[in-house]
Amino acid sequence: MKRFDILSQLIKCLSKILDEIEGHTSSHAQGVANSSISFADEFGFTLKTQRSLYYAALLHDIGETTLPHSILYKNGPLLPVERKKIESHSVVGYKIVKNIPSMTEVANLIRHHHESWDGTGYPDQLMMGEFTTAKQILAICDLNDTLSRERPYRPKRTNEEIENILNDSKGTRFQPNMVEKFIKFKKNTNIKKSSLEKVNEIKDSGQELSDFEAQAYLLAISVVFSNLIGEKIPFLATHPSKVALLSVKLGETIGMNKNELFEMKIAAFLGDIGILAQDEQIYMKKDNLNPEDIETIKNHTLIGERATSEITSLPNVSRIIRNYHESWDGSGYPDGIKGSKIPLASRILRIADTYVALQHDRPYRKGKQRTEITESINTYLKNIADPSLVNILMEIMKN
Repeated sequence: MKRFDILSQLIKCLSKILDEIEGHTSSHAQGVANSSISFADEFGFTLKTQRSLYYAALLHDIGETTLPHSILYKNGPLLPVERKKIESHSVVGYKIVKNIPSMTEVANLIRHHHESWDGTGYPDQLMMGEFTTAKQILAICDLNDTLSRERPYRPKRTNEEIENILNDSKGTRFQPNMVEKFIKFKKNTNIKKSSLEKVNEIKDSGQELSDFEAQAYLLAISVVFSNLIGEKIPFLATHPSKVALLSVKLGETIGMNKNELFEMKIAAFLGDIGILAQDEQIYMKKDNLNPEDIETIKNHTLIGERATSEITSLPNVSRIIRNYHESWDGSGYPDGIKGSKIPLASRILRIADTYVALQHDRPYRKGKQRTEITESINTYLKNIADPSLVNILMEIMKN
């Protein structure tokens, strides 16, 4: 399997979360990526740089996943402190992506996609030659695509309005000939067709990985992405890794094969990724949730399923995530299926997720002690989880 395929699948997974956050009916991240890789062809970049630009475009707003919902969805003008918070997303994105193996160049592009030619951008106030051609390409494609879409605070712009805004940015936001070149490119290029050809070209030139290397790379990126959940909701910082650890232990005990264990492990790390698209304040409430809050929380598995459906090399992950809050008695969500109709990996994740959650503090309660957890398993978990798996969990706890 090619490194490109692995990265593309997981990056598109996260891009879907970004689209959920930004409320787009079509993908902003993919739109920026298509424009960037097509426009880059005008500059004679190496395939490596083109590949980095494509990845950076897909992930340029990854830092937004950690921003407060109240700021992202604000209809009115932002306060200075809120503006600063929004502007931090490029640095947050840089810090996240630089932890992915071989993604340093991508991380730098993300950090600087809001810089300006005249030095008035952020976060580093790059100026002229420091604001490289590749960074300008990402920035102008992002601005163009953003203007072409509706926002909570304004309607989408017409092509004429976008061209006027771009022309006004000559010598300030962008190098003058960059704007001229981009406007000409837009008028003369079938971006959808051109980008498809370029993606195939950079894909074919990518590094081939062994099965072992591919799994290690998939896991490394999944862990990085799962860390976003803890950035947004601190009490979930270690939750995915502990759920993964216990799930694999349960799976090994019942004799699941290596591929099944690996898919379940990835599902454990990405099981709560849908939370990134939701209002974090719901999860921080100390009081009882209202019916609307409960329905919102239930929806996180469906968001997670939609996002992880992009991981085509692990086709069962999205189904595992969809159904890991189902209950043995049919009282779970989202489908209300019961018993053995629930995928085995989902049943295991349900038990591991509940057990780990019981151990740790939540805004509305303290974490439980071992004896209290045992009592909860006997009075609660046995009603909602596969009884045979609950018995195995009890044996693991004894040891």
